[in-house]
Amino acid sequence: MDSRKLRVAIAAVLASSAGATAQMAYAQQQAGASSGGLEEIVVTATRREENLQEVPISIVAITGEGLELRGIQYVENLNGTIPNLSVMGQAGGAGTAQTSFRVRGIPNVGTYVDGIWQITTLGVLNEEFSDLDRLEVLRGPQGTLFGRDSVGGAVRIFTKRPTDEFGGMVRLTAGTYDRHDATISANLPFSDKVKTKFAYADLNRDGYITSITTGVEGGGIDQSTMRGDIVWTPTDKLDIRGQISEQHDSFIEPRVADAVWLDTAFSPATAGKLYQNAGLPYGQSSQMSGWAGGEVGLWENRSEITQPNEIVKDQASLDIKLALTDTLAIQFLTGYTDSTAKLFIDYDNSQYGLVEDTSNQHIHFVSQEMQISGGGDRVQWVAGAFYWDEFRRTRAVSYAFEEFNTDPITRGDNAYVAALYASPFCQALAVAPVPPNLNGPANCQAGIAFYKPFSTLRNFNNVGGTLTEAGTSGTAFFGEVTVPLGDKFTLTVGARQHDQDNTVQSMTPTGVAPGYVNHQFATDPLAGIKYNAAAVNGGFTPSSFDKTTGRASLKYQFTEAIMGYVSFAQGFNSGSSTYVLTPGSTTDYRLYTVKPETLNNTEIGIRSDLADGRVRLNATLFDTEWEDIQVNVALRQCDANGLNCVDTRAVVPQNVGTAHAKGAEFELTYAPTDKLMFNLNLGWLETGYDKITVPAATAYVPGVTEFSQAPEETQNFGVQYDATLGGGGSFRTRFDYTYVSQYWRSPDPSLRVAWYAGNSTGILPGYSDESGDFGTYNLRFTYLPADGKWEASLFGTNLTNEYELNSGFFHGIWGYDFAAVARPREAGLSLVFHF
Repeated sequence: MDSRKLRVAIAAVLASSAGATAQMAYAQQQAGASSGGLEEIVVTATRREENLQEVPISIVAITGEGLELRGIQYVENLNGTIPNLSVMGQAGGAGTAQTSFRVRGIPNVGTYVDGIWQITTLGVLNEEFSDLDRLEVLRGPQGTLFGRDSVGGAVRIFTKRPTDEFGGMVRLTAGTYDRHDATISANLPFSDKVKTKFAYADLNRDGYITSITTGVEGGGIDQSTMRGDIVWTPTDKLDIRGQISEQHDSFIEPRVADAVWLDTAFSPATAGKLYQNAGLPYGQSSQMSGWAGGEVGLWENRSEITQPNEIVKDQASLDIKLALTDTLAIQFLTGYTDSTAKLFIDYDNSQYGLVEDTSNQHIHFVSQEMQISGGGDRVQWVAGAFYWDEFRRTRAVSYAFEEFNTDPITRGDNAYVAALYASPFCQALAVAPVPPNLNGPANCQAGIAFYKPFSTLRNFNNVGGTLTEAGTSGTAFFGEVTVPLGDKFTLTVGARQHDQDNTVQSMTPTGVAPGYVNHQFATDPLAGIKYNAAAVNGGFTPSSFDKTTGRASLKYQFTEAIMGYVSFAQGFNSGSSTYVLTPGSTTDYRLYTVKPETLNNTEIGIRSDLADGRVRLNATLFDTEWEDIQVNVALRQCDANGLNCVDTRAVVPQNVGTAHAKGAEFELTYAPTDKLMFNLNLGWLETGYDKITVPAATAYVPGVTEFSQAPEETQNFGVQYDATLGGGGSFRTRFDYTYVSQYWRSPDPSLRVAWYAGNSTGILPGYSDESGDFGTYNLRFTYLPADGKWEASLFGTNLTNEYELNSGFFHGIWGYDFAAVARPREAGLSLVFHF
């Protein structure tokens, strides 16, 4: 059956049996079902424990067991399962090494683990959910309730606390791609006041994108995590929880050459065409993955990268809760993160050094949050203060056109350059008239001169690359108060004051960069000398940003089971500053500052439990206005009149314009019997740029265009059935289907394949290599014996082997796509032992 017809049929069946579609908060129907209704879900979205159905915020909650049953093993699997939540790798740069969350097409989604804001999402995309209590996803600005502003929304992960009794769990999983995972967690209580838990996970899986150049596989998983957790409750009023963890990730990205179009609008040629005409095969047949009759298979590439990315993250947290009185409590949250990363990026995925990067990064982050909450049965309030301090040092080295490099210390060969200039293609360009969009001769020399400055290998007296040190610190004060307005109306108002100081420092690196991308640094890549701000352009430069934002919501309790609300919330994301080298120079820097971006979000929602608690259906409508949007865009340096612009080869944050987003979220949970449960989640989204202001985009954007990571439609359908067996055991079957419509991967509004197509570029009209328009199916069977001491599960994910691009984008001046691919069809067997 066609997937679209299947989705329509499912929706029709559920609509006829439940009467509507709506927003839901999913949880395992266990104790709740046995008592004749769905289980009540308790969340802490408003910084106090509340029934989810009484919270006037667009929120979804999923238990840890629910995540497992639905085949959501990794963070990436959340994509599309929660309406209007998009999860993928970074569009360029770090790719799948960095995780990009967007809610309703809006970035800057705060990620929290046990209440602690996470400074980095490096390595998170393929991080496995283990030992989780629940996951909460809050949509829309959340600045009046959380330490960081969380403009697009918040993803809140809660791990299971240590328990009162000795015991634990061992999970062993084996599956396709030589999957062999082992996870253990053990509760070790020392007394009724001191409880501890220790957890360890070792996850291993082979890759699924094979390089036919090296035989190395990309997309594998080699991940280990250790975590210690202690809870001390010296009195009934004091609860202290401390955690410490260490995580190691090692992997090669699953990149592919999804698109190769050499005849694009750039003149005289795209990068690949210069290789092709120098006698180095580069085209669709030789490079493009899955090209009909080509040399590279759909799940293959030609990448020369053999060095894995390495990410190490050490974290610690302390959560202190003190009940001062029966109506007044205080909480202190302290977070610490130390993270290092080594990344190897082969953008072109070819056997050549066309364009590649290495990146080394060190992040040190400390945060301190204090919350005071109080109130009685009627008036309730929460106030908080948040302080953070971040240090970040980054060394980036770009390699470009290495085969055409005449410097003998590299692997370059002048014969390639000579062959290129002598080719009929280049000779024809040499006599062609000068195109109006190109300053200088329309020949291959101009093409080489254009592309070679993208390399920073020989910057800084042959040391190579750029070294930047940045710091961010700030304070925020936030709070909300909820007051009743009669028996049915409740008003909530909140405010936030955000003050932030940024510093940026360009440095001279002292560690010599490797001559090839595929090599480790021989010395510390982050070692360097700071500039003297008084003497050298590029010195230490501070900048400050502050903003007051607010939120207000009005809730009306129609009946005990039906609640409606209307709310308005503002979001704020501070600006930043970046030093960029002037083209042709290794010492002359210019400082570029990006203005803060602001967000205004209005939404209307309804929450309901019907049919004696067997139907939970809710709905949310929203409208968002977004101003001074920040996007990483290729920077052009122009004169005071906006003329004589020169491409700086630098991709930096810039304000690109204003935009809007509007849509709806509907979700349903329906339990017709104690053994059977359905859920249906639907999201609709319309986004568009109302005004494009960035100079680099004026030649590319023909008008309004939608956001990246903003599919117009997301759907998720699930059905679960519990069968009781004769011996007292049970057999649980779970089926899930998720659909995500087409969406752009590039955040840059100027980079849309639709613009290139049909503009004498060689790209076929209507062609799109963007992501989306795919449906994935997951299936899980679980057997639980009567004694509950063990369980066995047989599962399959992405059963139809959907080919999903989960990072990258097409760029015309290179002529190919920086794409990566999500995991293919997989199956496995999991055994869990409880002790």
